[in-house]
Amino acid sequence: MPRHVLLTEPPLVGGALRRLRERRDLSIAAVARKVGVSPSYLQQIETGGRVASWALAHRVCRTLGTTLLRLLDGIDSPLPPRDGAHLLPEEHATALAGDLPDAAGDLPDPPTQPTLLLRTPWREGENAVVLDLRLPPHSALTDEAITFEGTIIVTEVQGRLLLELDGDEHDLRAGHGALFNARRPHLFRNYTDSPCRALLILAPPML
Repeated sequence: MPRHVLLTEPPLVGGALRRLRERRDLSIAAVARKVGVSPSYLQQIETGGRVASWALAHRVCRTLGTTLLRLLDGIDSPLPPRDGAHLLPEEHATALAGDLPDAAGDLPDPPTQPTLLLRTPWREGENAVVLDLRLPPHSALTDEAITFEGTIIVTEVQGRLLLELDGDEHDLRAGHGALFNARRPHLFRNYTDSPCRALLILAPPML
């Protein structure tokens, strides 16, 4: 069953953010000011009273000098590696945002809300992770364009995925792909009447 970390275990994420903020000797007010939220809002995230969106979580991590994937480095594969590979089948992926599984551990197909699965766990020394993005019709992964350190490779597109990059729109279809610096403002959107899906590979800065 996918383990829903970002949405259903906000104390885990919020507590990790609080501990890192304290190690950086930063106040809630200072971090909140840098990420554009009120101190009370950030405090609710740290205590598990609110869930950080994908975009806000990235902004907080960037302010604290880390990445969301590194923050969640306690997530580990429940399966032993085979021949040095850490590739997770869907039932063992970690859901970072989106739909909850049913009693049988299955995710809705098509998705009912933007869903993001971590298909490879982050480990010390590994340089890239694979995310499985699923968008229902007329939805977007984030409400705003986001930026962070790294490179994004988009591949294995199913349906039609709109990539908004620096304000320009790129219509990605089956057989299409993209590679760009994640420091450029970007947003993934599905503007069609059908669900879409793609694999996102997050790697260190290359461009």
